[in-house]
Amino acid sequence: MSTPVRLARRYRVAADRLDEVLLRLRGLDARARALGIGDLTVDVDTSVSPPRLRVSAPAPRAGRWQMLARIEHHGEGIRNTIVPAAGQEGRDLAGYLQAAPVCDHCGLTRRRRETYLLSDDRSVRQIGTSCLAEFTQIADAERLLRSGDLAGDLTVILHDAGAVEEVDAAASSDVPNMDASTAGRGLTEPVESLVLLAHCSLSVAQSGWVGRSSATPGRTATVDVALRGILGATDPPGPLHWARAAATLTWARTGLRQDSHYARRIRAAAALLRVDAETAPSLAAALPGWLRAHASADSRPVGRARLQEGVWMTVQFIYRGRSTDGQPVVTLRDRFANRASLRTAEPLIVGGTYRVTARDASVRRRGGDATTELHDAQLEPWEPSRAHRGSQSPAG
Repeated sequence: MSTPVRLARRYRVAADRLDEVLLRLRGLDARARALGIGDLTVDVDTSVSPPRLRVSAPAPRAGRWQMLARIEHHGEGIRNTIVPAAGQEGRDLAGYLQAAPVCDHCGLTRRRRETYLLSDDRSVRQIGTSCLAEFTQIADAERLLRSGDLAGDLTVILHDAGAVEEVDAAASSDVPNMDASTAGRGLTEPVESLVLLAHCSLSVAQSGWVGRSSATPGRTATVDVALRGILGATDPPGPLHWARAAATLTWARTGLRQDSHYARRIRAAAALLRVDAETAPSLAAALPGWLRAHASADSRPVGRARLQEGVWMTVQFIYRGRSTDGQPVVTLRDRFANRASLRTAEPLIVGGTYRVTARDASVRRRGGDATTELHDAQLEPWEPSRAHRGSQSPAG
């Protein structure tokens, strides 16, 4: 029988959120016991401020077979996506990126959406979904392997409560001397996907999206700012950014339907529980994709008459590309899902609400979406006391 693998992490939790976290962790422990994969152990140290938690969770298994990873097959000639199980993030599984959709139990190679890599310490087997029960001799093996991967739920519970994961001193000892432009390249250990996206969201809200290809000595790439923030160089993200991170991760895993190289690279990174210096930029690129998709949902043109009177709109995305005039493209949306875009040098923030007036506008259509391009526009920050009936903030 394979040696059980456990995922161990350390966190700092605010004292006023400790009871809430422990209650939710007890629920996760009950689920692990019900699945028969082990128990969740939590060690609490309240002698320090803030309190420290050490959480140890069992990795998914079915009987004597430990799950190493799930392989998503995308078709002939396309690299597979490897989704490592909890505790297996550091294992080298690159040899399976081109693996055929074969099952070592039945011996058939056929069109499959996914296969599982299982180990019993003596061998590694690639098993098709339909053969899992017969191979492991566990009737609900697929449910055990999917539901038993508790790492994602553990991350959500702790970060919902604002917990901060502790890293080894050796891994963070160089942080004070690390320049933001090289923070990602100097990353010494993987970081949680949800954490990276939350810090990316914070960076985008503060200074817009900056890709590595557009970065300059004066404008650091968003992913590098985020990685430096994870290492403690900036303030932690707020609830809005954690919500955006979770939505972006879900969208990248299940809602990104394109089959381009860009989309496959994002999906492969989003499938990981943790990303390293190589995969972090690909995962970070999911955030502007989600923001664009969110901003364009059910969009319609904004009428010129409304724009001349003033429309309350929220900034959904800021793209700072290599424009000749140095002005970024800003995408906004009102509470009726009407979308508009403009170029401005004003210091706007993503998520900020403004009263928008424009002397002229034109409509640009792409597929089923319509965007109103604003010309000679003026933006005035929203103040609750000044919003009036019929012209209120999108949040209202």
